[in-house]
Amino acid sequence: MMECFSPETIDHLKYYVYTYADPTNHEIFYIGKGTGNRIFAHEKDAAQDRYESNKIERINQLTQHGQQPELHIIRYGLSETEAFVLEAGLIRTFLYCHPHSYFNSDIDLTNKVAGHDHDQTGTPGELELCFAAPAITCAAISLPHAVAIMIDQPHLMLSAASFKKHQALIKQHVCGDWCMSLYKAQQVQTVIALIKNTNGLIAGIYQVQGMPKVIEAPTPKQPQHQRIRFRLKGMPSDLIGKRLNLNRKVGARLPFKYLW
Repeated sequence: MMECFSPETIDHLKYYVYTYADPTNHEIFYIGKGTGNRIFAHEKDAAQDRYESNKIERINQLTQHGQQPELHIIRYGLSETEAFVLEAGLIRTFLYCHPHSYFNSDIDLTNKVAGHDHDQTGTPGELELCFAAPAITCAAISLPHAVAIMIDQPHLMLSAASFKKHQALIKQHVCGDWCMSLYKAQQVQTVIALIKNTNGLIAGIYQVQGMPKVIEAPTPKQPQHQRIRFRLKGMPSDLIGKRLNLNRKVGARLPFKYLW
């Protein structure tokens, strides 16, 4: 088993995008990017039981049957930015070619994330919806003590009909666990689900049922915050499929915004 490249090869490869595949059917189960000897790192991690993941489990399954994954570099000689773009494009293409993986966490690809800027994709209709759907302001929403929560669902088909069809899935992702002020969380009466990187597209609106459940107590670094989970009840609304104009961008660390 090859374990590393020569310095000369590394110098020529620069950044590259690679795949791991099952040797029995050539089915790709991981897509990655890197430089140097990154392509060999996952086999070493599996051999040393360094991490637990679907990717490592798949490699170990092959090893137990006396096989090794097929490694293939799709493209080399890239800049870091080009490698990010190619990796995300290949992952999205894989998911598009496996429609059964939509709304299903048990997908064939073992990547934990869908790549850098993976949301910058979609059908013409989806992109038209993201950027041209009717926009509303926070002030125009007549919902009591509402909080807008951004959820990362790259597999969610972007349409108002799809949002209404998959309310159970959306509610599952928006109910928690959120690191926020318990004092503020106890005032929340309405939760608005927004899809990340869709220009504020509203996917669901829910009424909070009772007090939020505390999952974790405050820490010394965040004495004012706790991890909480909401109990939610879906609310029919003509706001689903419209865009909510937020005054500021919702961050990844705290992906929510109080609207009162």
